[in-house]
Amino acid sequence: MLTRLRNQFQRARRLNADLERQGASRAERWSLLAQKARRAMMPPGTRRDRAWVVVGRPLFRPLLHWAHRHRHGNEMLVARRSEFAPVSGALEEQEELHFPETATPRCSVLVPVYGKWRHTYTCLRSILRAATEVPYEVLVLDDASPDETPRLAEKVHGVRYVRHPENLGFLRNCNAGAAHARGETLLFLNNDTLVQDGWLDALHDALDADPEVGLVGAKLVGADGRLQEAGGIVFQDGSGWNYGRGDDPHAPAYDYRKEVDYCSGACLLVPRALWQDLGGFDDRFAPCYYEDTDLAFAVRAAGRKVVYEPRAVVVHLEGVSHGTDTSSGFKRYQEVNRVKFVDKWGETLRREQAVGPDELFAARDRSRGRPRIAVVDHQVPSWDADAGSRHTWQWLELFVREGWQVHFLPDNLFPAQPYTTQLQAMGVEVLHGHGFGPHHAEWWREHGAALDAVHLHRPQVAAHHLDAILEHAPQARLVYQCHDLHHVREQRAWELAGHDGDSPEALRWKALEDRAFAAADVVHTPSSWERDWLRQHRPGVEAHDVPLFFYDSVPVGGGADDPLAGRDPATLLFVGGFRHPPNEDGVRWFVAEVWPLVRARRPDARLVLVGAHVDEALAGDGVEVRGRVSEEELAAAYASCRAVVVPLRYGAGVKGKVVEAMAAGLPVVTTPVGAEGIPGADAALAPCADAAAFAARALEVIEDDAAWRAAREAGLALVRDAFSVERARAIIRRDFAPTRPDGGEGNEARERREPQATRTVS
Repeated sequence: MLTRLRNQFQRARRLNADLERQGASRAERWSLLAQKARRAMMPPGTRRDRAWVVVGRPLFRPLLHWAHRHRHGNEMLVARRSEFAPVSGALEEQEELHFPETATPRCSVLVPVYGKWRHTYTCLRSILRAATEVPYEVLVLDDASPDETPRLAEKVHGVRYVRHPENLGFLRNCNAGAAHARGETLLFLNNDTLVQDGWLDALHDALDADPEVGLVGAKLVGADGRLQEAGGIVFQDGSGWNYGRGDDPHAPAYDYRKEVDYCSGACLLVPRALWQDLGGFDDRFAPCYYEDTDLAFAVRAAGRKVVYEPRAVVVHLEGVSHGTDTSSGFKRYQEVNRVKFVDKWGETLRREQAVGPDELFAARDRSRGRPRIAVVDHQVPSWDADAGSRHTWQWLELFVREGWQVHFLPDNLFPAQPYTTQLQAMGVEVLHGHGFGPHHAEWWREHGAALDAVHLHRPQVAAHHLDAILEHAPQARLVYQCHDLHHVREQRAWELAGHDGDSPEALRWKALEDRAFAAADVVHTPSSWERDWLRQHRPGVEAHDVPLFFYDSVPVGGGADDPLAGRDPATLLFVGGFRHPPNEDGVRWFVAEVWPLVRARRPDARLVLVGAHVDEALAGDGVEVRGRVSEEELAAAYASCRAVVVPLRYGAGVKGKVVEAMAAGLPVVTTPVGAEGIPGADAALAPCADAAAFAARALEVIEDDAAWRAAREAGLALVRDAFSVERARAIIRRDFAPTRPDGGEGNEARERREPQATRTVS
């Protein structure tokens, strides 16, 4: 008992360290550790779990909401609210600002002004203070200001001032000022704004990420910390909405990069060449209003995209320039120019835009007419940490590339970093715990009917979400991703430990898996062995094997460079974390039973262990423990070793470390369990069933160059055949389409199957 408690405590410490590395606040770490402890004591499907749902969850839910709202981003914004106001006092009292002079700026920041010198000074100060890696210049476009604005040069140095002798109005001031810019991009910025750290880098990241992007806008936040705009929406009558106005700026709906109808001209980035091709702002909308919306429509008409970038945060003191009364002053042009806008873009409005707010869910990211999928897994996938997470990540990437609108629902609600931000930059809405209750019940109820497909991972996660999916998204194609047969793995571990009969833990997993199998339209598994098992033991289930990983390209042998060059001739590599019990069991067996046989003949042999939480006590006698490494360090390890060993004695599913090593052009020495489920594995891998055979095969690839090359080429050929991105694309078209590929009825007419009532664990 004491040993078990000590092991659990060590696992909790490691998890806490991992969460801290991923950006979790203390409140979030406590919340997630409590979730882990709850699941260990109350596994899904047990009587204790059902009691928790009724009694514990209502009490825990407010704490969970508080923990996930207690984010660093919110705290930073609140802490800086005191700065969100223009300076006071006379110009002579202000500190001098010195902008660095750049001979070849990438970006020209254009600040059109008319009066309000204090706002202009404060805006310029925020630009100077904000961290950025983008070389830029600043141009103040003075539209014949009647106040102290012309004297700003006395206090603000390194800025170029373009002053017009007469007032041109906002639009013509911008057009005239842009002619003086030297940068390859133009950034129009209102003088009633305060930019935040990283704003300029984020805008350019969005521009650089996709060559089709032609216009990028920022997240606009008010001085009170509430959201002003997360991209703009234009309806068919030409009226516009600032999406998210008045809401929490950190809510998931406002934190992913997306296409939008338009972005406010308060902060707008456009390539200078495109700006010139379009002729700048259309003069018919002078002096102001709708010029930014018109530009966005013109950018799309030119075949480019208009994108909202949430990481570019700009505080906007709205109303300073023209006030808020639409019946007088410049503000009256808002309605006048709406009529002109409808006259110019009427056909486009009728063809592309939403009728009204009832279509808000699709209008907010221009996803009308695009397939929509919800992907559900236990957590935000850390693609560089384990094979299951990388598998989920690659499918998310491919759905985006194939034009799907993707919503990712992490069951633990935690926005692990940097992975959440990376997904959001891809255009995936990550529905983390900020504003969501356990298992996203409210989201399923509100948006389930809009889904074309659901990609549901893991049996314990399915147990939490299936009822909501079946009730609120019955029309969606439900594809269940079986990462491995958990009940088979548990039964194998039970038998390996010397027990007879059925494992109680295996029976519990079997009940969870059978329910997921019964509910799904299609079951995916990375393993051809598990596919065949499902077809044999669950004949009512439509099961297909899918690639665990997929590659756009795989090296082909016979190149000019010798693949053996630069490799340590006697170094073997193992990749895998010890948090996964089969990895720990396999490595300990290898070090105890196989490694002495290898070292007896090759005393120079080295074994490198790479992975999180590997036991340091294994080091010595030629064994090196490196622990968790970066992607670059892992690539270097692959490039320098002779072969990879995967000594698994139990487990289920395709082993990602095997596929990854073959794709890297390395021979793999493994067991029948390690090779299981990979089509053509026997020829490419030659699985070894005992310690003597394993050692002999390892020595063969160390000492025989011809055997090494043959194993390498067989592995690469297997990966090219079974793990290509084209195969994955075909699977999306076949299994995730809203209607069945044979032309039959879709999900609305399907009958849900009941799990088979049997206790036998195969």
